[in-house]
Parts: sequence; C-alpha cells; structure tokens
Amino acid sequence: MLYPAPSEACAPSRRERLVEWLREAPSPRFARRTLIGMVAFFLLLIMTYYPGVYIWDTLEQARQGEARLYTNLFPPFYSWLLGWFTRTFGTPAPQFFPQMLAFYGPLFILLRRSTTRGAALLIVFAFVGPNFWTLGTQATKDTWVAALLLWCVVLAERGRPATARTALVLLVLMTLFRHNAMAFAVPLAIIPSIQAASTLPRRLAVFAVTAAFCVTGPKIVEKLLDVQDVWPFGYTAVFDTVALYVAHPEEYERGVVGPWNPKQELLGRFDACTVWDLANSPDLKGMSYRDVWLYRKELGAERMRLIKAHPIDFLKFRWRHFSCILRLGEDKPFAPYLRRTGRYNVNFWQVRNGTHTPQWAMMDGFRGVAAMWTPLFMPKWWFLGLLVALPLLVVAAWKRRPTARALPLVLAALLYCFSFFIAGPAADHRYMVPVELSLLLTCWIVLQARNPPSTRAPSAVSAI
Repeated sequence: MLYPAPSEACAPSRRERLVEWLREAPSPRFARRTLIGMVAFFLLLIMTYYPGVYIWDTLEQARQGEARLYTNLFPPFYSWLLGWFTRTFGTPAPQFFPQMLAFYGPLFILLRRSTTRGAALLIVFAFVGPNFWTLGTQATKDTWVAALLLWCVVLAERGRPATARTALVLLVLMTLFRHNAMAFAVPLAIIPSIQAASTLPRRLAVFAVTAAFCVTGPKIVEKLLDVQDVWPFGYTAVFDTVALYVAHPEEYERGVVGPWNPKQELLGRFDACTVWDLANSPDLKGMSYRDVWLYRKELGAERMRLIKAHPIDFLKFRWRHFSCILRLGEDKPFAPYLRRTGRYNVNFWQVRNGTHTPQWAMMDGFRGVAAMWTPLFMPKWWFLGLLVALPLLVVAAWKRRPTARALPLVLAALLYCFSFFIAGPAADHRYMVPVELSLLLTCWIVLQARNPPSTRAPSAVSAI
C-alpha cells in the first residue's frame, strides 16, 4: 500500500495558504502598491466628479442657505454650511474638497493601522466599492453621516480619553445632518463614553450628557438659525394615509386628502417605495409643502384614525416599504444614482450652463463599472450580515472578548436601519450606505481585535 510522502501529507491546502496570507502583516511592497492605488483612485474621483453630484435636496438646501431662510424640511445645519460656501465663493462647489477629505481621509488612516492583509483589503474595498464612492461623490447629508461614522471609528480605536471626547463631539455633530441620525449616534457613544472616563458613574454621566445633546442639538440649531417649521413629517403622513386608502378604498371619501383629488388618479399613482410620485405630480392637489403644512392637524388626525382602525394593514404597509429599502425580493437597486440624466445626478455646473464636458464620459465609465456590481447596491445582503454579526458579538461580549467592542456599531447600524421602518417616505439607496459601511467596519474591528498590533510584527503600511 502506497502512502503519500510526508511533505505532500503536510502541505497546506490552497484555502489554508490564502487564510494565512490574509492573516500576515502587509509587506512593504503590498503596502506601497495599495497606498499608491488608493491615492490614484481618490484623485481620479475628484477629477471625474468635481464639484460633486447634487440631488434636489442639496440644491434646495444650498438655496435656503444662500438666502438664510431655513426650513426644517431638511436639517438646517447642512443648509447653513452650503450657504456659507455659496456666499463666500459664489457657489457651493468648493465644499466638495472638505467632503471628500472627510469621507476618504479616515480610510487612509484605517489602512495605515491595519495589522493584517485581510484588514487592509477591507479598507481598500470600502475605498473602491461602487456602492461607497457613489455616495462619497454626492453632495448630500448622508455622505456626511457616513464620513462622521468613519471618523468616530478612527478616534475610538485610539482608545485615549482625548480622542474619545472628540468622537463624542462628532457624534453630536452627526445628528445635525439627518433628522434620524440620533438613532445612529446614541448607541455609537457607548465605547467613547467608556474610554473618556475611568469610573462607572463618570462613564454613565458622559453617555447621558452625549445622548442629551444628540436629542436636543438639532432643536438648538433650529432656534439659533430661526428655522421655519414646515412639518418635515408631513410627507410620511401623506404616504401612510394614501397607503391605507389603497388598502381600504371605502375610507377614501371620509379622508382629508381624498376629496381633493379624483379617486382613481390619487390611488393609481401610489407606489409603496416612494411618496414622490404623489408629491411631484402636477395633477394632484393638496400635495405641496404649503398644503401639507396648512392641513397638518387634519392630516395628522386622519393618519392616526386610519392607523387605529387598521393597525395590521398599517404595519403591513410599513414592512412593504421597508422591504423596498432593503430590496427584498428585488434584483435591481432603487435610485442608486447611476443614470446619466435626471435631476438626481446632474453635475452642478451642467445644471447651470447646460454644457457637456469630458467629465460626462468619465462619469459614464464609472457608472458602467458600478452597474456590473448590482449586488453591492442591494442593502438586504448587508442587513443580513449585520443580523448574523449581532448574536456573535453578543456572545463575545458575554465572554468578555476584545471583539465585543464592535457590538455598539452593529446595534447602531440596525437601529438606524429600523428607523426607516418607522418613518420613511422613500427608498433611495443612499440611506443605507452608512449601514453597509458599518458591516465593513465591524469586520475590520474584529480582525484588528484578533490581531492587535502588540502581538504582531510592525505593519508595513504604518511604516510608510
């Protein structure tokens, strides 16, 4: 009977060799090539997308900021920021540079801190992944939420009281960019609060103060900027009300919105994924911001009446809309901003002068590449990854393992995601990019915790 030679029997498999390669510290050659490639890609994005992709929300915020007439339809802090750039430079375009640095700067830092090739490759993927750079090049509040998330992870990973306190300040700042960002910021404050103080009472006090500022900060800014209340929840109320009219047409004649419009016209335009088919229709009455504001009491009462009368159908609709956000049962992304025309992705300069530049060809090339990676734009896969990570990290926390420090990030991402189940009028992909980024950062934190710098050879990336 023949037996394999000892060298053959002990030879590692291809999978084992790959795992070992990923666990090794990055070599100087790997580090140099990675860093050069990321810098080149960063410069290419700036050349292609300057001054950024402006959606309608951002153009309206820039207009409000320039006129210094703010409404709470959008978070007024970002409107003020865009207005400052517009008044100072004549255009909000220069904000593209601090935005790109804010979004991609933390990734360079995380790459430098990566102790294994696997961790470094995760950061590279966050850098070049189409679902990430399509947000990074957009001038939107969601881009700043993702950027501040990255900076908080960078600062919290330092583990020092001074950087932890800075992270807490940035979390409060995050709540000024989105109405529902406090769902993200408050759980994320757990780790920096622990790092910022040495005793349990002080840690609880730091966390409580941070949470209080996360809740009250947006209202303080609204008072300082003399913001006009236009009931930002209004279109969600319209969305829920019309959805229940569709489920129960007999309620239509008794409703507030119904009598303003022909029944077939109103219900026929309903789409469970977005309210904007109703809001942007010139044929429907009572759908403007002003009308929704004027009839806010009646509309709010009508919505509550319908919810109390049909609670199960209301939950079914909210789940149906949440499924649209996650793209459950779908094979195409929703509003990934890959199209060439339309107000959601037109370059700001081309909006103003209507000309076509070589940027269009470069942008078409990037969109062509992104279109080849459709699964990355499907939030359901990232959401599933977070659901799998949650119990694993809970067990790690129970056993006091170092990987448990990623648990607050997973909790924050899931809570932020579920906030769109409670109140969400649209299903744009950009809403979920911070959630998708959270899963990558969770994997990076776990790899770093399993391979801390003190137990390995110095990383070649950090030596550059």
